[in-house]
Amino acid sequence: MIESFDAKKFPREKMVILYGAAMYGELAFHALQELDIPAFSFCDRVQAGEKFCGLPVIAPEELRRYPEAYVLICATKGFQGIYNYLQQISCRHCYEISDLLPFLDYQKLPAYCRQLPVDELVEKYRFYLSQQEPASRDHLSLSFVALSITERCTLRCKKCSVLAPYYEKPCDDSYESIIAPFKSFLSCVDSIAELQIGGGEPFMNRDLGRILEWCLAQEKIKEISIFTNSTIIPNPALVRILADQKIKLLLDDYGILSRNLKSIVELCDQEGIRYLIQRFERWDDLGGYHDKQETDEQVARKFRYCSFGNVMSFMKGRLYRCTTAARIADLGLISDKPDDYVDFNRVQSSSSWKEQIIQLIYHKKFHEGCRLCNGISTYKLGIPVAEQL
Repeated sequence: MIESFDAKKFPREKMVILYGAAMYGELAFHALQELDIPAFSFCDRVQAGEKFCGLPVIAPEELRRYPEAYVLICATKGFQGIYNYLQQISCRHCYEISDLLPFLDYQKLPAYCRQLPVDELVEKYRFYLSQQEPASRDHLSLSFVALSITERCTLRCKKCSVLAPYYEKPCDDSYESIIAPFKSFLSCVDSIAELQIGGGEPFMNRDLGRILEWCLAQEKIKEISIFTNSTIIPNPALVRILADQKIKLLLDDYGILSRNLKSIVELCDQEGIRYLIQRFERWDDLGGYHDKQETDEQVARKFRYCSFGNVMSFMKGRLYRCTTAARIADLGLISDKPDDYVDFNRVQSSSSWKEQIIQLIYHKKFHEGCRLCNGISTYKLGIPVAEQL
């Protein structure tokens, strides 16, 4: 079990590096400021070479230069992969930040960091940590689940991580086809910290409103996020649902491609809809989806350190450990392998499903789809964002 950062025991002469240049990284930065503890830099694969909160952002490989630094993991997705990587490169002092966050002065935080009260921010972070604990048949909490509801998209991104442009006849998943198996899945878990609804472009699915209403009624689902490319303005009926404070929009900013971003932001501000604008300078190159002719050991190693390898993905009634791998299988690029997923389209007992979920989360070595994918932690960044076919 990774230790929580204890500010009282922190040697002030030591260097602090915050791993994760996003909201929780900024929260940790502000908490350190309240304690007069200076941070040396951030570490983030996507924003390496940039600045965040006025500090330089280094790449994960550069951490090798600072073996004595105190690395605080502020990421909320791919936590296990990050921790494994830090262990691999012999970082001696790795900590999570749940005991640091209560030192925040809520009133000093920027607006987008004040989406939840501090105690709820701490609780949510601890949910993200839950996959660090061994699962049991008595309790199973998941930090993050991605729910795919459509193959359709308004963009045709050449390097789309969910392979949306490669569907010859893309279609939506209906309310009935989504909710029935997802209800069975939800019966097997105690809670989901964040359910992220995506596609494709989720606003293209006409059943989105009904899907959201059902999800909002489930106490086990703590928060719902909707991943959109900011091309579609939601209709008035959907706006009323989106105003629920359990929901937040993740608005991609792809410049002129995100043609309705400004209008959506104005609508959110007017209707009290929570949102976060996501600007990406670069994307990972997941490859051309052909067999890399790697050994099982090489594929397992790639999967172990891939951030996508810890993204539980629910698609067409099946639970996977990776959305990209799920799409590769759905497109028929690999042969079907039943132990790559838990199939909730089949009728069986909750205890049997639960055991399969535990096996998938804690004992899965890799997906067959990993043989066709580069992964996102071993290849350099730098490809254009949202380059269109």
